[in-house]
Amino acid sequence: MNATEFKKLALIQRYNLVKNDGIHIASREFGGYWVHLFSLESLFIEVWVLIGLNQIRWIETQENQHTIDLYIDKMDISTLFK
Repeated sequence: MNATEFKKLALIQRYNLVKNDGIHIASREFGGYWVHLFSLESLFIEVWVLIGLNQIRWIETQENQHTIDLYIDKMDISTLFK
């Protein structure tokens, strides 16, 4: 699946794909949201969850390297070396 195909899916379809096949990489807080970064096939996917209501508002592909870099300090790769 490529980014164009993913963007054509309904929110519930995106959610199911990320839930079933996505690999959670890291999370960050931004402006009242928890934003979770997932890897799905060759894509990076962000899931935006409204803090307090715990509601998913967006599930979007992320291709901006600067934005992806925001997660680097939050990644825990220690389990890869055990």
